[in-house]
This record gives sequence, C-alpha cells and structure tokens, in this order.
Amino acid sequence: MKRSERFFLQYRIQDLLGWIIGEGQEHLKPIILVAVQTGMRKGELLALRWEDLDFDQNRILVRNSKNERPRKIPMSTEVRNLLLILQNRRYHPERVFARRNGQPVNNFNTAWFGALKRAGLVKGDVRFHDLRHHAEFRIMPSCCSLPAF
Repeated sequence: MKRSERFFLQYRIQDLLGWIIGEGQEHLKPIILVAVQTGMRKGELLALRWEDLDFDQNRILVRNSKNERPRKIPMSTEVRNLLLILQNRRYHPERVFARRNGQPVNNFNTAWFGALKRAGLVKGDVRFHDLRHHAEFRIMPSCCSLPAF
C-alpha cells in the first residue's frame, strides 16, 4: 500500500471509529477499541480469556498468536479501564468478549459490515485487519521518530 493510501485509510478508520464509539453495537465497541489500542488480531481478540489479563502488570497474554508463540501486550490505561468494566459485567465465565445473553462472541461479521455501512463506508474500504495497522500507525510515532521524506 502506498504511503498516501495509508494516510487516507487512517481517515476512513477514524470515520468508522467515530460511529462505533457514538452509536455502535454494544458487543462490537469493546472489541474494536481493544483492537485499535493493542493491534491484536481478530482471532486473538475472540479467543481472549479472563485468565489472560494481568491487571497487576497491565499486560494481555496472547496464547495462540499467528506464529504459535505466546506474547504479552501492554495495556494502555483506556484498555485497562475498558477491560475492568467488562470484567465487572462478566457476561461469560471464561471469555472476555461476550454478548449480554452470555454467549461468547465468535463472529461479528454482520455487526462489522453494518458498522461500515452506517459510517458511510463500503465493504472494501476498511478490513478488520486494517485496525491492526492503524494501531501500529498510532503507536509508532510515540516511540520513535520517522525519517523525513
């Protein structure tokens, strides 16, 4: 993806996030917000269990990553606060992301595509995986300087 396309995508994601935060479906909001803050993959988020959260160390343990090696991800203050709210609700005894009826979220494609549509985007504009790149885009400037082009 070209640099100019990457910047354009960031604005499209901001449109989507604005809608999700303002009007999004309850079970989709926390997933999206954690994805944007941590860069976790969809499968990693959906597999997240309460035992994977370390609030003392502010870390999330990803047991089954793409390369099959566990890794620890730092929790931002926003992610920590959100996960504590979810823990207090505890819709599911093991899984972090669940619906009010107690069912764990295993798939949210319908909600995702509905959110895209309501945010004025079409199906191909933003993929869920783009949130991972958006997280990298947000995190990288805070930890290092980029060369001028």
